[in-house]
Amino acid sequence: MPVKIHGNAARVSPTQRRRRFLVALGVVFLLSGTLTALHQREVHIDERYAALPRVVEGDLGTLRVRLAGLEELIERYPFSRVTFRAGREKHELQVEHDRLEIEHNRAQRSEEARESERRSQAESLRYTGLELARDEDYVGARDALRKALEVDLPDWDMRERVELDLQAIEAWLEQGGGGR
Repeated sequence: MPVKIHGNAARVSPTQRRRRFLVALGVVFLLSGTLTALHQREVHIDERYAALPRVVEGDLGTLRVRLAGLEELIERYPFSRVTFRAGREKHELQVEHDRLEIEHNRAQRSEEARESERRSQAESLRYTGLELARDEDYVGARDALRKALEVDLPDWDMRERVELDLQAIEAWLEQGGGGR
């Protein structure tokens, strides 16, 4: 059976109604302000995310800059919808970074091996030229020293010495010096 309220208990005074209305209005304003602030924060974070430098395909430098920017964004704004997107991108870029780093190291080791091979070849030709000069085969020595200089080693520490030896042998041959 429903309860009937009699008397003044069911009535709300105009002061109480106004107070309830003002409290409800305050709650609405508070929620509205909070949601607006959160939206503005997300817009700001989204703009910062969009402003991060783009990655140039295959370029480790731009990849590192983007990764650093993503890490800073994630660290600074850990609770954001953009953070999840940035986290996924960071993971993908980290995988790409590791792949490029391995590729770069492999290419560097390969170049170092080629340079070592060229250096060995140049040293061998230099040694052969010197041996031929000791045996008085100045034409053979000249040819060996020329080949040593043709090996592409601009920073070879013996280049200057080989050039001087070659000039001396060529001068000797021009003067009609002996040789085979």
